[in-house]
Amino acid sequence: MPSHIRQQGAVLMVSLILLLVMTLLGIAAIDLSQLQSQMARNSLLSQYLHQIAYSEIQAQVKALADPDYLDSVTTSTTTLEKLQYQGLSKDGVGLILTDALSATHNANDDYTQSGAIAFIGNTAPPSGYSLGSYVGKNYEIYIVAESTRTQSTSKQTQGLSRIAPLL
Repeated sequence: MPSHIRQQGAVLMVSLILLLVMTLLGIAAIDLSQLQSQMARNSLLSQYLHQIAYSEIQAQVKALADPDYLDSVTTSTTTLEKLQYQGLSKDGVGLILTDALSATHNANDDYTQSGAIAFIGNTAPPSGYSLGSYVGKNYEIYIVAESTRTQSTSKQTQGLSRIAPLL
């Protein structure tokens, strides 16, 4: 029998196997690109929430330059415990911040913010300030920014020291 008669289906079988392999490789490449796209989106959202929390901390630092706001935190009767706000490193008194009370709040945003400003205690003022006339006041600002569409959060804490005259 001539060889071309014995091999009539071999080319078809090889081409079908190659087509199947290339299809599987294509599907795997699509899955991988979707995974990479989700990872990039999650990374971007994480950075976005970090910047939101950091912006609120900077707004609170600026607000604490106002002596009246500083006094409202220092003389607060609200006790903040480490366990209640898992970002605070020490117990103290202070203010609880809700989304509506945050300085950078916008009702149209797709995230919420919460946190606390804790008065940790008094210390000696830095050099250059009279010990009998000034005191150092230590604060801790803790902010949580959460996305309302996903379960992503960013928790940021910053310590702050202000110099105040002794009254």
